[in-house]
Amino acid sequence: EYAQGYRVTYTDIWFREPNMLRVTSKAGLISAVSIINGNTKRVSAGPIKKTYDLKKEPRKRQDALTLGLVTPSGLQDFTDRFLRKEKVDGVDVLVYELKYKVQPENSYKVVYYDPKKKVVVRIMNHHGDGRLKFESRFLNPVRVNGIWVPTRTEVYNANGKLGGVTKFENVKVNTGLADSLFKL
Repeated sequence: EYAQGYRVTYTDIWFREPNMLRVTSKAGLISAVSIINGNTKRVSAGPIKKTYDLKKEPRKRQDALTLGLVTPSGLQDFTDRFLRKEKVDGVDVLVYELKYKVQPENSYKVVYYDPKKKVVVRIMNHHGDGRLKFESRFLNPVRVNGIWVPTRTEVYNANGKLGGVTKFENVKVNTGLADSLFKL
């Protein structure tokens, strides 16, 4: 699924707390829209239309954590455990393990969080048996309207090979988003 995302030439992302995300994108002649509002996710791409109950399938949720940000609603699907303090690329971070509350989902994330900028530096996504699935690195944070936001995401496979890069442009924060953007 991840590789397919890089066929997309441009994506618009809107996020509003709590737990509302809209992603619109275009790949060739196909336009796609994904809307998350609370515990429901609807996806529409050409003739394909799907609805997911995120309470039952929380790993299908995309939220602020996916963008490198920590919000209260972004943590609702997890139990967390503090692991340690560490330095990543010269930045003092706090390292947490996030496990899904819904069983039998046993995959988990290890999140490296910069408490000064309140931004995620790295997420290591693991299978339930501890094997690494992939790693996301959130880079080049900029301060927008008082909030630090990463402007580059790099994703590496389990062997450490770069799989893709996403660059964020025209980032706006706290601008007020209409309810209609998140209508299912």
